[in-house]
Amino acid sequence: MSIVSPVQAKSSPRPQYLPFPSTYRNRSGPGSSSEERRAYSPPVANINTMTRPQAAYTVPKTNINHRRETTRPISSKPKLSKLSISGPVSPPFYPSVPFNEVSNHETTVSKDITSGGSLKQIGQHMPLNLTWHSTLRFVLRIITIALSAAVAGLLAHTLSVLGNTNTNVSTGQFPSTWPSHTDATATYLLFSIAFVNFLFAVTILICSIKKQFRTSMGARDRFRVGMGAYIVIAWATACTVYKALDADSSTSLGHFACMNVNAIGTGRKQYRTVCREQNVSFYISIVTGVLEILVLASYIVNAYATKSAQLPARDPEKCQSAHVSRR
Repeated sequence: MSIVSPVQAKSSPRPQYLPFPSTYRNRSGPGSSSEERRAYSPPVANINTMTRPQAAYTVPKTNINHRRETTRPISSKPKLSKLSISGPVSPPFYPSVPFNEVSNHETTVSKDITSGGSLKQIGQHMPLNLTWHSTLRFVLRIITIALSAAVAGLLAHTLSVLGNTNTNVSTGQFPSTWPSHTDATATYLLFSIAFVNFLFAVTILICSIKKQFRTSMGARDRFRVGMGAYIVIAWATACTVYKALDADSSTSLGHFACMNVNAIGTGRKQYRTVCREQNVSFYISIVTGVLEILVLASYIVNAYATKSAQLPARDPEKCQSAHVSRR
């Protein structure tokens, strides 16, 4: 092994520190021998005897520019700070409005024809607003309920009169006021439809008041429109069928009673009562059907206006955050 003097090392064109000795494997010329490379290579530290350096800074390999970045000493411990934990930096935010309602700051103020042209805030659920349209609709509903109850009551009294006197008696008993072949099909039909429509009208009124606060407006409007359409169709069918059966049959209850109003006999009072009640019930049914058409039209207009002006459901936290950010 040859030893290179310091003079030769100084005059040698090779560098004194070779970080990558493998790059000189294929080179030829002065200093290409393995002895010379070992002479100029840095000393190799013994891993077994090497201790951890106490330097305050280390040089990590970061990028191609070999920037020297300062790091914390290995032996030192990090200081705790207020932001070193993973918890929230502030108390959680809870919206002041329920989830199914829209914030007052984010609701859109629009014109609604159901409120008489007044400005109101549209939301997913709305309280009971007693405008003149809703008040008129409420009054019409009360009138239709009363008229339906009147028709059902009059026809029930007519059937009670018929049942008490229309009996086939044997010889020696009281004579029968009504003939045994009297047909009361039209009366039974009109009474049944009037009673069912009375129950449906009461159901619509109760559900319209209660569901204002817990059911969406779309479901409430669909329920009212569907039930109102059924009531209108039922009244139209009842009046048409009653008039057809009463006019074509001479044995119907109403036709027979009106034909024998002026007859002299024991049943003249009952004939007058039944004829009057049958005619009044028929005309009241027509008026009730017309009022039901008006109520149904108001329900349809209200449902269309609500659908066109209703806002989609939104997250109240986002609405509140947007309002706070604009301040």
